[in-house]
Amino acid sequence: MLPLFVALLGGTAIPLLLFVGPLLNRPGFLDAQYVIPIGGMILGNCLRADIVGVRTFYEGIRSGEKTFLKIGDRNRIREFTTLNRGTEEGGGQTTIGDDNLFMAYSHVAHDCIVQNHAIFANGATLAGHVEIESAAILGGLAAVHQFCRIGCHTMISGGAMVAQDIPPYTVAQGDRAKTIGLNLIGLKRRGFDDNTIRGIKQAYRLIFRSGLRLEEAIDQISAEIDATPELNHFVNFIKESRRGIAR
Repeated sequence: MLPLFVALLGGTAIPLLLFVGPLLNRPGFLDAQYVIPIGGMILGNCLRADIVGVRTFYEGIRSGEKTFLKIGDRNRIREFTTLNRGTEEGGGQTTIGDDNLFMAYSHVAHDCIVQNHAIFANGATLAGHVEIESAAILGGLAAVHQFCRIGCHTMISGGAMVAQDIPPYTVAQGDRAKTIGLNLIGLKRRGFDDNTIRGIKQAYRLIFRSGLRLEEAIDQISAEIDATPELNHFVNFIKESRRGIAR
């Protein structure tokens, strides 16, 4: 059995669940409001509790809201990470996929979606409603503005302040981060073939280096570059951007 304690915080009795050592795919701690890890944690199943922290810091949340934090399998959640529940107005759920790494002091706010195989270095922070696609990497102390999207296989440099969407397969850096190139090393390591990478390079040059208006560049990509699933995702991500892409 896992030990359940009651902590007195600010005069209020709070159920407290203490884990010692690794935990794999254990449901059933819905009565614990705080989860304090000692050692590694690998969590699975749907939780209705905050992990390593309090409920969402969003001040507009109403008492009694039925909101959730859903965490997939094989996630590594390190010391002092905070993953917040959703809010009713934001859909009610924060979702974490599988095989992600959250290093110490990283933070995922309310109503975010983190897909699979993402890496959050120490202190990387998401505001509310952010979407992180699979295999994205956020460097230490990087921060992402609310409602932004980070595309798959991206690399966000340490200390970057992201205020617009970052397209898939790219590298971004700086305060009000800008896209500075393609994550070519990452794509090769993850098995992208030469033809796919060539098409992404051509599309990137048209979007970011040609001086064309965005709509013109997208039309030219469709006319001149052989379509692949990866290229289609790159183009559709840009088309669907609501905050604009960082370029």
